[in-house]
Amino acid sequence: MLFRSAPLITAIAAACAIAPAAAHARPPSCDVPRVAYEISKPETSWITTPMGPWAQPGSVLAVDRGTTVQVVASTTATLGIAIDAVVARLGRSPGNPVRKTVETTVTGSARRTVPAHQSARLVMYHEARSYQVTRKELDPSTCRYQLDYTTQVKLPIQGGTIEWALESRTDGAPAPTSERMDVAHTRSE
Repeated sequence: MLFRSAPLITAIAAACAIAPAAAHARPPSCDVPRVAYEISKPETSWITTPMGPWAQPGSVLAVDRGTTVQVVASTTATLGIAIDAVVARLGRSPGNPVRKTVETTVTGSARRTVPAHQSARLVMYHEARSYQVTRKELDPSTCRYQLDYTTQVKLPIQGGTIEWALESRTDGAPAPTSERMDVAHTRSE
């Protein structure tokens, strides 16, 4: 009887010795980056840049030829410094002139008087591309990406169209309205 149970005891002892080793086994090696960005849904859009503070009725607002304006990408705080990786990836695409920052020199000029009973300011609209950016992080135990977040980013186009507007609000009104100005479409340099 003792001899019959020896193989059973040996099998149980062997299983106990293997089980802890299997529990601490390393996950499969994943030969992919830890973080991946998926960039999708490109659309034409505009980045607005106020050209000064709100002015009182009767003030003359002007855009003068030769004025230089810096247009900066518009994004959420969630994307943060990762915007550099997104811009670098998009910049490698042929014919995609998006940048994180574009410096624009105004080639035309315009003047407007702020209407009575309103305050107003000049606003520059710079042509941009809007993208949806999805950040995924690698789960090393499964070698699969898990969704971290999705956000929007607007990147100015080098050489894009520029339009100007007189943004005004009625005294006491919380929401401004925009009226495009009669300035020929210009391109950033």
